[in-house]
Amino acid sequence: MIQFDFNNPTHLIFGSGSIAALGQQELPGKKALLLMSSGRSAQVSGAYGKVTAQLEAAGVAWAEFAKIMENPLKSAVMEGAAFARENDCDFILALGGGAVLDASVAISAMATNPGDLWDYVQGGTGKGLPLVNPGLPIVTVTLTAGTARSSTSGASSPTRTPTRRSASAATRPSSRCWPWWTRS
Repeated sequence: MIQFDFNNPTHLIFGSGSIAALGQQELPGKKALLLMSSGRSAQVSGAYGKVTAQLEAAGVAWAEFAKIMENPLKSAVMEGAAFARENDCDFILALGGGAVLDASVAISAMATNPGDLWDYVQGGTGKGLPLVNPGLPIVTVTLTAGTARSSTSGASSPTRTPTRRSASAATRPSSRCWPWWTRS
């Protein structure tokens, strides 16, 4: 039998109007990588304007990386990690659905660690190396119902090679979920 000790220190804020509390939270840094999809759902829903207003109110700067697509590829993860480093981001604010949240975990790990994402992947063709450094802290604002990655440390990041399917990195996400964006 496998033995383990699991600690998931995720802080969840949920409820109508709770986005107004984002700027009042103790955010984990002073410059966010604002991670979004390549689509327009964050802008159309109004979430983008509300989140950036809260970041401004909190005195937090941000750099936007809006290149995450459905089933994000390793190349997008590596590009996002390089973007975070080049822009001196000290945490990630992931604004979107499952693909954005998955990508945030892998980008978090690769923004602070050397090498390739596949060096740290457990299983499959990954090398299974432990992370050298902790990843960037993650704050998530979910825009789709059923987005469970917001409270876990796992990520999915396929490459174009079918045998490489998932990635995992140790991070500590903080999640915000506003029901009017996720209701159906």
